Amino acid sequence: MADLETNVFPITNLHELSSRYRLAEIYGLHSDQAEYYQNRQILERRLSFLLRKPTLVIERAGVPFLVVPEEVTALPAEVQLVRVVAQLRPNTQTFALDYEHRTPEADRIALRFLRFLIQAPLYRDPRLWQPSPGRPVFPRRPDHIEQGIQRFAGFSVRPFGISDDRLGLCVDPVSCYVGELPIPARLSRDEFVRSWKGRNCLYRFGEHWYEIRVHALADRTVSNYLISNHGETCPLLDYLLARVSRPLPTDLAELSEDAAVILYLNSRGEEMSAPAPLCYPIFDTGSDQVAVQHRRTILPPEERRRVTHRLVQTYLHQLKFGEVQLQLGDKPVSIKRQIITVPDLRFGKGVVLSVRGTPGTVCADLSNLGERRLSLLRDPMAGPYLSAPLDRQYLVLPRSVHDSFGPQFVKDLAGEVSRFLPEGGGYEPTIVSFDDRGQRSFARQALAVREAVERACRHPGYALVMVHRTHDRKPRDEDQLAAMVVQEMRDRLDVRAAVIHSEVPRRSYREVRRRDGALIYQCSREQRGRLSGYLRNVALSKILITNQRWPFVLATPLHADVTVGIDVKNNTCGLLVVGNHGGEIRSELKTSRQKERLLAPQIATYLVDILQKEVNARGAALSSVVFHRDGRVWPSELKGIGDAIRRLRADGYFSASLQYAVVEISKTSPAPLRLYDVRPNGQLPSVANPSVGCFYQVGDREAFLCSTGHPFLRQGTAHPLHLKLVEGTVPFGECLRDLYALTALPWTQPEGCMRYPITIKLNDRILGVEAADYDSDAIEFGEPSNSDDEGVNEDIA
Repeated sequence: MADLETNVFPITNLHELSSRYRLAEIYGLHSDQAEYYQNRQILERRLSFLLRKPTLVIERAGVPFLVVPEEVTALPAEVQLVRVVAQLRPNTQTFALDYEHRTPEADRIALRFLRFLIQAPLYRDPRLWQPSPGRPVFPRRPDHIEQGIQRFAGFSVRPFGISDDRLGLCVDPVSCYVGELPIPARLSRDEFVRSWKGRNCLYRFGEHWYEIRVHALADRTVSNYLISNHGETCPLLDYLLARVSRPLPTDLAELSEDAAVILYLNSRGEEMSAPAPLCYPIFDTGSDQVAVQHRRTILPPEERRRVTHRLVQTYLHQLKFGEVQLQLGDKPVSIKRQIITVPDLRFGKGVVLSVRGTPGTVCADLSNLGERRLSLLRDPMAGPYLSAPLDRQYLVLPRSVHDSFGPQFVKDLAGEVSRFLPEGGGYEPTIVSFDDRGQRSFARQALAVREAVERACRHPGYALVMVHRTHDRKPRDEDQLAAMVVQEMRDRLDVRAAVIHSEVPRRSYREVRRRDGALIYQCSREQRGRLSGYLRNVALSKILITNQRWPFVLATPLHADVTVGIDVKNNTCGLLVVGNHGGEIRSELKTSRQKERLLAPQIATYLVDILQKEVNARGAALSSVVFHRDGRVWPSELKGIGDAIRRLRADGYFSASLQYAVVEISKTSPAPLRLYDVRPNGQLPSVANPSVGCFYQVGDREAFLCSTGHPFLRQGTAHPLHLKLVEGTVPFGECLRDLYALTALPWTQPEGCMRYPITIKLNDRILGVEAADYDSDAIEFGEPSNSDDEGVNEDIA
């Protein structure tokens, strides 16, 4: 079986790299403090910025020490942290760092030092710019300009520990988008607040380009806004002209004396200033302005691999650390192909779908697995695993929709639901309409929906609520309206709601006159495919899954009795227990004062509560349990998990021989690892995505899993999931196989694949609306109006 190729290029002269470091004992920090780990991060970040050197906090025999390079001889005696002052006592002894032979502690130090070593020459490279330390780097010349927006095609790079104790650089192409025109030189305060406040911009300060977040507009221009310069004050314009080398860039050479000054905060929270015409807006990759451009950067594997090799050759083969030039291998690291087979899936009426050739099942090949999943869901002889009749249903529509294409939409949606639940009594919701006249702001729609559902939804049940996109929602902001609808219908009415938006139906249905003159609505021919996909997604994702009618579950047994997904968002902890191979799911939300991490007593209490309920429902003690943490597992959480296990074992809920594991699932990475299926094919090799189920195990506790890939990934390059076994007794191989099996439940897209296990995906879906913030004051104290003012029916076709 052929090997897989990575995007990690090995460093071949590690023996030439040398570093020495010293330690400083940290007084005032203790592991029993609630903010201990938060303060460790703050200390590392603050001192790295201050010293412009790598710093790291380690523990030896329970005592925290600060690691700094040998050349750092002066450290602040005290550092103010959260509710504590850390005191630093440097040690004069220095230690050699061996980049070739490393212990786990030395590995952390080596990777930290190497990250800084790489950053220095890239920062000095006049061809490149970097938004901020640790971020990707980009050439100064844009790769493409379209409709006034420049696309810069750069790359992310980070040191990577290879499984055989080697080190390499993981490199991946990345793009960013910057406006061709800067903030105007002259702008009113209203215009600034409306268009620029809070925007991220590229500040082009001569040869120094970096990202800032616009904070405020100064009341003076560049020629009379005074700043401090070595104890003296001078106008901002004079300071810039004195600091920037010649020849001057055009935007600075032509800077007007009466140009506006914008203010921003640096990483220390200090207010800084910049001329508005030197600040160019940065566009988020999710914004409408760059949507078309960004789709073109979703590179197929052969193109991403080619670009990666070119970037390495152009920018990374000449890196120098002092007198030593970094040497990279010409070929990236290859790994032995390892693959986990797709598990069998159980549908309704006992039907099992298998790519393993299990006797007595419906057999499929990996190439047609997606099609077979979808066809079995719609087959009356199989259908969803849970297909009991739906409970009470409400369908809440904007009045403009209700009075126009609404009846046809309801008919089409009911037909789609019936295709999945042919024996479930159909979908016959109580129709509720709300007044959507006036501007489509959050406050107006929220109040209108609240009034309508409180009047009509008098009994517990389930609801599907259609709303318009609000004009006051910024890109990437949370959907306040969806959060308000879901949370208030749950709390006020005991109704579980899901939210959909009106754009696709509005664009799909057109009014038609029949021969008898009657007005009807039909889907236009060009929108049929789009509407069909939309209706199917609503039926599966917003109706079946909201009603806990799982489309299919695992027929191949998992190693763990139960798997618990854990996530924290906006002071809400989401716990999702998956048992019976995905057939039984229990979800609970717990309010927390912690935004990102949980304290040990918190998570212990939460887990004891939800796992006691699980055991009581099963009627048997658990012998194995695995915890999936979305993002980083904090040490306080590990302690809490251990405390919960001991309590549950002592009370008989866990067997004496219980096995457990805590797995950390990272969604993002500074430079994601890629895997390529590269095969000989004449002069140019054939490059494709790896098959789903392929994985790369690094050591005994870390792996990269291709939960997406061939044959399901139609465009782009597979992005393996990064997994770490943080603690536990369950063998890592069993954890990997279980986790992959739980990604094989793509309920909302049966013909596709899913990157995250259901423990994370479903938890994400729940927290996305249940834990999202919304402005309740805007509803209570705003002044929604039903007058036919600006924006009336502005987007109704």
